[in-house]
Amino acid sequence: LGALEKYNPYCFGWLSRSPVSKRALATKGFRNRRGVLDWRVSPGRGLFDAISPAAAYKAWTRKSDASATVIIGCNLGYGINQVLAHTPKTHKVIVVEPIADLLMTCLSQTDYRLFLRQKKLFFLPPDRHILREAAGHMDLHYLFGKIRILPDFPSYQLGPEYAHWTDEWKRLLEDLSCDMNTVRQQQGTMIENELKNFARARKDGCLLSLGGQAMGISAVVLGAGPSLDTFGPLLARNRGNSLYACGFQVLPGLQRYGLKPDLCMAIDYTKNMEQVYEGLDRKWVEDIPLIYSCKVQPSVVEAYPGPTLPLWTSGGIGTNIPRHLELVLSTGKGVGTALVRFLVWCGIKRLLLVGHDFAWPADRSHVEGHPSGKTSLTLDPERHETLKNREGKTIFSTLAYLAAQRELGDELERSGVSTFNLYGGGLVIRGAEAVSWKTVMEKGL
Repeated sequence: LGALEKYNPYCFGWLSRSPVSKRALATKGFRNRRGVLDWRVSPGRGLFDAISPAAAYKAWTRKSDASATVIIGCNLGYGINQVLAHTPKTHKVIVVEPIADLLMTCLSQTDYRLFLRQKKLFFLPPDRHILREAAGHMDLHYLFGKIRILPDFPSYQLGPEYAHWTDEWKRLLEDLSCDMNTVRQQQGTMIENELKNFARARKDGCLLSLGGQAMGISAVVLGAGPSLDTFGPLLARNRGNSLYACGFQVLPGLQRYGLKPDLCMAIDYTKNMEQVYEGLDRKWVEDIPLIYSCKVQPSVVEAYPGPTLPLWTSGGIGTNIPRHLELVLSTGKGVGTALVRFLVWCGIKRLLLVGHDFAWPADRSHVEGHPSGKTSLTLDPERHETLKNREGKTIFSTLAYLAAQRELGDELERSGVSTFNLYGGGLVIRGAEAVSWKTVMEKGL
């Protein structure tokens, strides 16, 4: 436990807060009919009644080209020990065990201090935010190796939490895959854009003074989903007193309703952003500030007729900028998450999400006026996921959208800001209460 406190403090903190049962530690461990140390599932039955540890983990000893292994369920350490014994020192082993009593018993059976000290072995608590942070540090293993997930199937006898955390890790690695594919393909472009934008960014000013300046204010964050075509006109007629923010690509859609946001943000680094100007009345946006990531194409920023404010973002040059001199924001997987993080940093008290569908019901995935809104989509089983919304209707999405939806949900939960989602038939967002237009009006959201 001393080594765990030093090298795996998150897990140590979770164990310290968990009501570990001394009675369970004394009675659950036993030697089964094979004479093998076992963990009692129910009276007279252990984890390894049906199969011996040697047989259960035989496949785990096979040579693998993976550079990291994620194990869900520690049992009494049989599987962990096999992986540690059959992988090189550089191979990382991450273990998630949702039952504190069982983890304590596992730690009592094998001395893992050397592996913890070498930073080969990591124990993590069953906490989505901590696991997401850990997955983010596995970028090199993804880029230059492979990451394998090993569910401890004997532990599945103890409850559904093992399947849950296995699925959670799979989703986290899908998200990492989306991020790393972007890094592989576009890191050079993003850094080049930062260098070209550097002089303008120094001239345009700094966002740092806005920290905490939105205390007590409510905000509406407008997404580009097809439901904005339903709710945009309603908001234009019933604007209320909230601060309105949107992604740069949403401006042409909002222009159609006469719904002018108080600010917009651009984070997309591709030349596709230039297409936004094709459907945009430049006079209409002259008084809308554009917060632009320094990774955005310089041509997009130069063409903007209104005020421009630079935002340094994680990765590239932004990584090395002192935080006391500039706001450096991790924009995440979409402009929606970036806007939420920025507004929370500004001190916003309440959020209403509109047009954050992350899915579509028919042949158009974006609001009309968006550069992608004029594209008629045909279902592609290799790229599109078929899902059901909360009403049981069929909707379609992509892995990238699902990753962005999960990330936004994580951010909202972590922020603690009261958040409502004006639901328009897409995916439900964790951390945001789904509400109807009637509720928005009745509660003054």
